[in-house]
Amino acid sequence: MILRRVIKHFREQEWTAIFLDFLIVVVGVFVGLQVQNWNELRLEHRLERQYLERLRDDLTRSKLAAVQSVDTVQKQVDNQGVMIKALQACALNEAARPAFDEGLRTIGQTQPLSLVRGTLDELQSTGRMGLIRNLELRKAINDLLEGYEGSAKLLEFITARFSPQMVYIDQRMVRDLPAGIVTASEYPVADISISYDFPVLCKDTHYVGAISANQLAIMAIARGENSRVQKYQDILLLLDNELSASDR
Repeated sequence: MILRRVIKHFREQEWTAIFLDFLIVVVGVFVGLQVQNWNELRLEHRLERQYLERLRDDLTRSKLAAVQSVDTVQKQVDNQGVMIKALQACALNEAARPAFDEGLRTIGQTQPLSLVRGTLDELQSTGRMGLIRNLELRKAINDLLEGYEGSAKLLEFITARFSPQMVYIDQRMVRDLPAGIVTASEYPVADISISYDFPVLCKDTHYVGAISANQLAIMAIARGENSRVQKYQDILLLLDNELSASDR
């Protein structure tokens, strides 16, 4: 219809009418493009919010797991401190024995790294990380992922590096499981009884050194988990601020 009008006005050389028709077409196309862009932007903002909410849920769970891991690892560090002190003094009193025994029961046990990364992996694999407009938040997430990868490599190194020491320690104690229990995983660690010859152990410098080395490794893991807890707190604060801003 507009084309017919333009042709008619052109034949009749009605330049004002031609200009108005042309202006109507241009404005119509411009408005249509703007509406399309606005709809796309609105959808991106909605998708961004969904991802931010999922990230907040994932990192909240990650933080809780990291806090629990820190508590567990710190308990191991404390127990192994009691063990080293008793071994160096070659004296184990009854007050220190529970911590000594628990230290032996849990020695070599490492906590899995605490990061629920389902949403992060999805953002990376789909190339949607750019949906997060807050550059500070995006940088904090990237720093978290880099730190996690570094910690994973450190944990792998520690596990491989101290494996021979753990074999040496395990060979000098006996874990007693109740009848019918096939593996230690089927029975609570705290209820597994252990036996060892303390006078022999305290005179074994290789054994004392292995316990000390394991404590240093566990302390390194604890520092990594403490650092991760702080990063989770910082990112969760950024996420809360971003979600609050989008509500306004």
